[in-house]
Amino acid sequence: MPGQWLVRAEWNWIWGLELYGLNMQAAHTRAINNTVRVGTGLTLWNNGPGMIAYGNIIFEDKSTNETMHNIYTQNEYDNYGYKYFVRNVSLESSKNGCSSGSQDCYSFHAYATADTVSGYDMLENVIAPNRFLIGGYGVPTDHVVLRNNYLYQSDMQLGYSRPLQAEVRNNYCARSGLMFEWLWGAGEVRHIQKAPTLFYDNTFLTSGTGDVVEPDDGIVAIGSGGPYALAAARALSRHTGMTAKEIAMEALKTSAEICIYTNSEITVEEL
Repeated sequence: MPGQWLVRAEWNWIWGLELYGLNMQAAHTRAINNTVRVGTGLTLWNNGPGMIAYGNIIFEDKSTNETMHNIYTQNEYDNYGYKYFVRNVSLESSKNGCSSGSQDCYSFHAYATADTVSGYDMLENVIAPNRFLIGGYGVPTDHVVLRNNYLYQSDMQLGYSRPLQAEVRNNYCARSGLMFEWLWGAGEVRHIQKAPTLFYDNTFLTSGTGDVVEPDDGIVAIGSGGPYALAAARALSRHTGMTAKEIAMEALKTSAEICIYTNSEITVEEL
């Protein structure tokens, strides 16, 4: 459907449409399983609680002159709780300058210059490629939860000019970097941290020089016994029908038999 859809009435669900921009400005609205060609992108604004984006595909439409962020959003957790972004796919935002005034458009852009940017729960989204930002200029960013997201060539920036509080776990970042603009510490006197910052079980594939790399066969090993474990895992993967857990166990056992710094007391966690 041509033109931007603007939703200003509460409890509307926009489901299964192909649109050139979807602007959600009302409480309890849902964008579900839509295809959004970035004319004006998918926007969830700071207009109330219960706003959800689920299963949408957002990408730049090169046939139009509009260049906007794929996803643009603002939120204030203390008044509206979380905004939820679940299983969306944001692909290749414009790199030719952005109509919003940014140098480049972002695949995901949660930003404000005066209002707060807080309260985002993001689960199992795919962001590829370009830039990812959650942070407001001069205001703290808190109550941010990023879980099980996949980023490809999309550097993740969390916080902008003021401190960040977030839980970042189980994300997979291939050829992507991560920047924390500002964490809470002794130097922060203007704002009180409302929750701890947690960062764990994320996967970033980088070389020793900081370059981001991606293995050809999906197998990575680190540590003193890493080369032995990697060789064993590759052989087992190519020539047996063993599961990933079984391969990891056997590869580490092989490494322990060769490398004096690798022990055979092994615990495996599956995601």
